[in-house]
Amino acid sequence: MSFLTPQVFDVLVFIVIIVGLVAAAIRIRNDFRRGPRWPERTTPPEPETTTTGEEKDA
Repeated sequence: MSFLTPQVFDVLVFIVIIVGLVAAAIRIRNDFRRGPRWPERTTPPEPETTTTGEEKDA
């Protein structure tokens, strides 16, 4: 058990931080590649009107 020195724990902390950063980078890259989660809302087209202001029959 003499290998359990403070330096070993420091290295373990750095490894955990690096693994977390890599996982976050992969997640962010995948999120940007996937596109928007919800499509943008589009307004419905307005009905065509005649010159008298009445709606045109389809």
